[in-house]
Amino acid sequence: AATFPKSQRPLIVIDGVPYDDLTDVDPAIIASAEILKDDAATAIYGARAANGVILITSKPNSILPERKTPPPALVAQAGSSI
Repeated sequence: AATFPKSQRPLIVIDGVPYDDLTDVDPAIIASAEILKDDAATAIYGARAANGVILITSKPNSILPERKTPPPALVAQAGSSI
């Protein structure tokens, strides 16, 4: 498996949830994968996607690996709506 320095890793999104890496993902659960690069990636995912995004859709009833890091906190600014 190829590894990238943390500063050069693409953002990995499995069924809409960001993950740190693919090492714990069983290839048998992957239904489809798509690569987003450049402006398409940053327009959707912001600065975290500067190195691209790997979008993975799992097969129905698949058990996903646990995330190693908690999801980023959602913080609303005064006067904004979510």
